[in-house]
Order: sequence, then structure tokens, then C-alpha cells
Amino acid sequence: MGACTACRAAKVKCDQSFPCKRCERLGKTCIPHESKQGQNPARLHNKRKLDDCPCPVGTAEELKFECAILKKSTGMVRKDHYALKHLVRKWIAMSLKRRSFTLWSRAGSLAVACGMSMDEVLCEMNEEQRGMDFLHQLITTPSADQTLIAKTPLTAQDIPEKLWKAVGMPTSPESMEQALQSRCFYVMEVNKGVLRYYVSPAFVENVGINLQTIEETYRANNVEVMQLFHAKPKGPKEQHYMVSFAQQLALHSKPDIRPKPTKVKNVRIMVGDDKKEVIVDQLVCLYVPKLDVSYNLTEYIIDTNDTLLMTKKKTGAHPTVSINNNDINPQAEASYEAPPLTDLPDFYLDLNSVEGGDDDFKTILDLLQQS
Repeated sequence: MGACTACRAAKVKCDQSFPCKRCERLGKTCIPHESKQGQNPARLHNKRKLDDCPCPVGTAEELKFECAILKKSTGMVRKDHYALKHLVRKWIAMSLKRRSFTLWSRAGSLAVACGMSMDEVLCEMNEEQRGMDFLHQLITTPSADQTLIAKTPLTAQDIPEKLWKAVGMPTSPESMEQALQSRCFYVMEVNKGVLRYYVSPAFVENVGINLQTIEETYRANNVEVMQLFHAKPKGPKEQHYMVSFAQQLALHSKPDIRPKPTKVKNVRIMVGDDKKEVIVDQLVCLYVPKLDVSYNLTEYIIDTNDTLLMTKKKTGAHPTVSINNNDINPQAEASYEAPPLTDLPDFYLDLNSVEGGDDDFKTILDLLQQS
């Protein structure tokens, strides 16, 4: 192999071992650099479109990064860690749906790193783990006939009550409908490799991305869905979603763990047709009711110091944001009240003030911060 990505970035000599001595000494994640020199850019683009599964799990490079992180932490993670086994099975199912050898190999690499045998991943082991017998149909169905997104859209009522309660949402129909007018939610369900998305009315209004755009983006497979509204990270310290994802994985070590959200401040997202950058607080909450089913909820809460105008709903619920500068209310900022983040039940860990959390998460977070 050539120099690793960390040594190349630092412009220092790499001993070209794996992991290299410099990365071991500094506690960095050693990732081999893959040169694209001499390759046809058009061919590279076509290959990625056909062979990668970017939307729910990241690009091939991000998948490699996640695997490297998780491999480093497996000394502290049991091979029967529920969320990691879920992730392996999810990647396997989605790789067959997408016909992606890249994603298939990532699933295998993660399983090996965690010490999981093929039987332990694929076969029925106990009441909590049913076998992946549904894979037979995925294997034998041509890619043109694969169902990537379920025909029936995900609704707010389909999302488990445990997940809504974890982020302080009312669960009665009338109260929920009212709250969804002012809280920006983006939810993804994965069920045996088939996806469904939900976006709240406030998300559509304020972020400017609707369900149809999200589904079309996922099917086209050219960019990640979250790239539609997440600003491009300026460096490793802005890998907010990956850090949140690592923490949520660490939480779900056993079946049916009660979901608890991860909170991250100062996340940059893009809103409106002009893709204006705004600063938000981000909540991420994962729920894994079954090994082959998961719900990943993200909420964006506008920072009170943001330059966009804050307006408050007459109902007194969480505020929404006006992205139309013509609708200026001079009293809006004075009447604005920040969402009661501290009142939400059981934050698993505030990533902006790390004082606790289990060893699995600390290991993953340390590696993220050092890389």
C-alpha cells in the first residue's frame, strides 16, 4: 500500500505498513489512500452510481471510515452487540437491493472486525434473532425489479411511540399534528433493506425539501439524501451526523433499548431555494425494534442567535422559522422562546459537553476527534 490518508494530509513520510507507526503512535485511524490517478473520471462516476449505496449509510469512503472506527473499538464491544449486528444485516440487505459489491464488502468487513460468524449474522439464533430467509428473494430478483422504497409512505402514526416520546413529542393525534407544524423532523425507516421516509410539514416549509425530492434522490443514487440540506463539512470536527450515529450505535447494545436522543449544537444546514446556510441544534435518535428494522429520526432546531427571523406559533408550541424575508414581524424576535431542550427526557449524551457515556462511545468519539 502507499502512504495512508492521515500521513498524506499531514505531508509527512509514511512507513506504508497497516496500521502505520505514526497513526498508532498518535492514536489515529489508519486508512489506506486509494489513488484515482490515471482513471477516467466519467468511468469513476458511473461505477459509483451503480455500485455504491450513498443515501442512508454514506459514501464508500464514509463507510470505510465507519468500519475503521468500529474495528478499533471492537476490543470493547461484544460480538453480539445488537446495533452492530443490525448494521451488518442492514448493509447486507441493502447491498442486494442496490446490487452493490461495495456495501456487501463493508458488511463483511464489519462482521469480521466484530468477530461475528456468518451463521451468527444470517441464521436464526434465538427469539430475538430470526434468520434472514428474506434474502433469497433479494438475491434472485433482478435489479430492475427491486423495491428500494415502499409504495406506502411512512406517516407520523407509523413511527413508534417510543421514538416520539424520546424527543418530547405528544402522542395524541391532535396534539401531534399541531406539534408537527412547527418541529422539523426527518425520519428514515429501514425494513429488510426497503426504505420509507417521513418529513414533517415544518421541515418541508422551513428547509424547503419535500418527500418526493428525497425519494427521487435516493432512487437516482448520485448523492446522499442528507447532502440535499446538510452543508458540506469543513473538517473532521464537523462530522456531526457520523458522531451522532456512533453514539446511537453504542447505546443500542441489547434488544429493545429505550431510545434516547443525541444532541449536537451548531450544525450547518442549507434552507430554501437559494440554499442559505443556517445554524441549528440537531437531535438524532435511533430505535431498533427488530434486527432488520430501524428508525432513524433527525430534528433540526434553529439556534436563537441565527440571523433568520424567528416566529412563534400562536399555539405556543415550538417556533418555526420564516425563510421569506417579506414576512417580517418586528415583534417576533422579542417574543421568541427557545425550545425547551433541557426538558426533553434522558438525553443520552450532549456531544458539546462530553462528561459521560459508555466506553464504546468514548472510544469511537475519541477516534473521530483525533482523525
